[in-house]
Amino acid sequence: MNYRCILIAAVFVAFSSVHRLSAAEKSGAEQASRLSSEPKAKRKSEALFKRLNLSASSSLYFDDADFALSSADTTCGIRARFRDADLWFYEAVSDIALSNFGEASVRLPQYGAALFFDRVSGVPLTLKAGTLSLSGSFSRLAAPAPSFSASPFVKSFPTKTGIASSLPSSSTGNKPPAFAADCRLPDAAPRFAGSGASFFYRENGTLAASADIRIALPRMMSAAVSITGASFFLKNDASSWFSEIAFFKPARYSAFALQALFSAPNFTSLFTTGLYDQPSGKLRCTYRSENVFTAGGFTLLASAFASDGRGIITPNGTVLHTLSQFRISSQYTHRFPSPRLPSLTVGAAGTMRQTYTAFNDAEQTSAKCGAGVQYSDKYISSRLAFEAGGIEFSNAQKVDADAVRYAISGDFFRRRGTLRYGAQTSYSFSKKAAEESCKFLLTHSKKNITSSGSAGFSFKQKNGEYGGGTASIGFSVSHTTKFIKYAFRLSAVGKN
Repeated sequence: MNYRCILIAAVFVAFSSVHRLSAAEKSGAEQASRLSSEPKAKRKSEALFKRLNLSASSSLYFDDADFALSSADTTCGIRARFRDADLWFYEAVSDIALSNFGEASVRLPQYGAALFFDRVSGVPLTLKAGTLSLSGSFSRLAAPAPSFSASPFVKSFPTKTGIASSLPSSSTGNKPPAFAADCRLPDAAPRFAGSGASFFYRENGTLAASADIRIALPRMMSAAVSITGASFFLKNDASSWFSEIAFFKPARYSAFALQALFSAPNFTSLFTTGLYDQPSGKLRCTYRSENVFTAGGFTLLASAFASDGRGIITPNGTVLHTLSQFRISSQYTHRFPSPRLPSLTVGAAGTMRQTYTAFNDAEQTSAKCGAGVQYSDKYISSRLAFEAGGIEFSNAQKVDADAVRYAISGDFFRRRGTLRYGAQTSYSFSKKAAEESCKFLLTHSKKNITSSGSAGFSFKQKNGEYGGGTASIGFSVSHTTKFIKYAFRLSAVGKN
């Protein structure tokens, strides 16, 4: 048996500095007199700077079988927060061969800056630039179908209408530069709080804009309507008899999303319609509805999705294979009368999805179901869940028993004073394969020092024979002072 051991050492150091100056509270007349005598520039400089975070991490990968395969990764980042600005920058160097340091790949830096003009203009206006991420209604256009999951403990869904952009939060990803603007109505119009418009442009030609109106209704209810338009480039230079997308010349296409949101204390509903301009010249449509209803300790979540047929090309250049999908999830939480605030939650969920495969021009229906129970109080948190997936019906409506997969997972954590310890376990199996994993965790927290350790293992089986496994161990410690936070992490993973 060939054994390979990989040692991963990660060092992360974070510095934070907070500079906040405020005047001591005195009587109203004395305070106004003193502030009026100070220069305006000085008063602005006192609250201008907020915090500076510096981070650095390094990872080493060792291979005992072949030292030439050993490598190292390193990442550094900086974030500066001001009263009216937020600046981010991340850089990473990966695949540094220890046998030859000249061989390394430098990732494109991830950076971003946000400027806030609330205090200057009196209007909530934000400008952003850098390697930004685009989400919100644009994500629903790029991936219109909901996730195919049967988690029994899901109780909500994202209710953001219109597009949203965000600064990079790590060195991962490789996004081209972009520019974004977001403008909201001021607080002078509380009935329409949250209403506004957003704009986004990326260097690869992607353009998106949205306008949404939110209306505050009586009895803690609200409604929102938004429209999003996107323009992007699509191309398919390579095509053959087996290609799913026919050849078409590069050109700019458009897509639109119409959203309607209603929110009440016991009910929330979001409906999204997607319209897609296609190379064929036809306008294609998708429909998505998400709803959650609560009554006391009972929660019911239901979602549905449907498309008008096959072959819809989304803004990210992929073909939508989901034709329809329905999901329902319910939970009930019972709270016991005790100073420890104990609660017991039971939940169940089921999902069905209809897809098609272009290679054999066939449609199939897949199903997932799950159930679970969890208990928590001030000191204990535990969960046990079961899920069955891979239930697929072919055109003959027969279940393929070899594809059915089952998974059982559980975790238990206990808090005692400054210690928190527990374990996570999972076991998944099908007719031909199985996988088991277990992980133990321990955390010790004081006022300024937090340390944690973990150890775990996993192994696989295939056709009744051992198919390999891994073992891992990790340790981390962080120390926080008034202005600086230090953190160190070390982990090791072995495979065979």
